[in-house]
Formats: sequence, C-alpha cells, structure tokens
Amino acid sequence: MQYQHQVTQEQHFVLQEWFVLQQQSEQQEQQALWLKIIGLLSWLWLIQSVNTSLLLLLGTIGSFALLEILLRTQQQRTTQRLLELEQARHQLHSADQPPADSHSVPIVAAQWQLRWQHQRPSGLALLMDYARQALKPTVALWYLWLIGATVLRSFI
Repeated sequence: MQYQHQVTQEQHFVLQEWFVLQQQSEQQEQQALWLKIIGLLSWLWLIQSVNTSLLLLLGTIGSFALLEILLRTQQQRTTQRLLELEQARHQLHSADQPPADSHSVPIVAAQWQLRWQHQRPSGLALLMDYARQALKPTVALWYLWLIGATVLRSFI
C-alpha cells in the first residue's frame, strides 16, 4: 500500500510540473509573437524617421532576432522537459507491479535544473542549439524579410 501512495504522489508532482511548463511554453509562444510585433513597429518607426542609418535598422532587426532565438531555444528546452514528463507519467501510470524496493521508483519531477547541470552540452553544442533555432522558418523568414526590405529601402 505504501507503494501506491508514492506513485500517486509522484504522479501528482509530474502533473504539476507538466502543467506549469505547458503554460510557460504557451507564454513563450505569445512572447515570440509580441517580439515580432514590437520589432515590426520599431522597424516601421525607424524607416519613417529622417536620417536613419542602414546600420541602425539592421542592428534593430538583429537585436529582435537574437531575443527571439534565445526565447525559442528556451522554449525548445521546455518542450524537451515536457516530453520527459509525459513519458514519466505514462510509465508511472502503466506500471503493473510495484518495484522490489521503493528506491527503484525514479523521481523525475522537480529535477529540471539538476538534469540540465548533468546533461549540459559543451559551448559549441549550445551555440548549435541557438543556430538551429535561428534557422527555423518561423524565425529566419521573418527577419530575412525585414532585412531584405531594409536593404531594398536604403537603395530606393
């Protein structure tokens, strides 16, 4: 009977962490949209300003792109953790037999930072994570369009 209580408590913690991270992932999606909107409004304002240099326009676009890349990378890490929690919930839910000893039940909830510390990629791998996010069409195409419009406008 003690095993049932432990599994139920662990399931609760897994579900609680999943719920919080799911909300965070949705908020990050909204934040990415707001970054695009504010970036576009800033770009339009700068385009209409007199004597706005090409370098300032490109720097503004680059700043917003960098912020979105950082946000998308964090969102990807959140998604990976959500998948781990969903897998753990499935395993906890479908366990037929209790383990021989209570220490063999994996505690997966509330260990995101600990797991990150043990699985943290090297500096080059981290840069590759950021590059992968930068090359996603939802990120790259938007900012490439702004860069193209900026360059085109500077020559007209």
